[in-house]
Parts: sequence; C-alpha cells; structure tokens
Amino acid sequence: MTFIRIVFAFLGGYALASATAILLGALPGDRGQNVLGGGMTAIAVWVAAAMWIFPARSIKQALLRAVATPALMVALAFWIGRGR
Repeated sequence: MTFIRIVFAFLGGYALASATAILLGALPGDRGQNVLGGGMTAIAVWVAAAMWIFPARSIKQALLRAVATPALMVALAFWIGRGR
C-alpha cells in the first residue's frame, strides 16, 4: 500500500506541477514570463502536492487527489486561454 501511495504522490505531484505551469502560461500578459514563472512555481507545487497526496486516508482518495485536481486546473487553463 505504501508503494502505491508513493507512486500516486510522485505522478500526481508531477501532473499537478505540469497543470500549474500550463495554467500560469495561459494567463494574460507576456507569455514568456508566464511560462518561466510557471516552470519555477511547478517545482514547489510538485513537492507540496506529493506531501498532500501521500497522507490521504485511502488509496481512492489519493487517486482522486492525484487525478481530479490537475484535470480541473488544465480545464481552467483551456477556458482562460480560449480568448487568445
């Protein structure tokens, strides 16, 4: 069970970090600065997300945290980026 939590924390953290970079890149403003800021922020988000996913009460909750949050962030990024 611990191995599964580690995998979910690692992959879910990566997915959330990538979704953060995508979301920050979709914001209005200088696109290069937004992408650079998103990449730097993603490192801290990856660590924080792994620390948030790993102690979930159940495997189902860990999976939900690892999948649903990045999916919502990417959907928000595409919604924001539609006007460009």
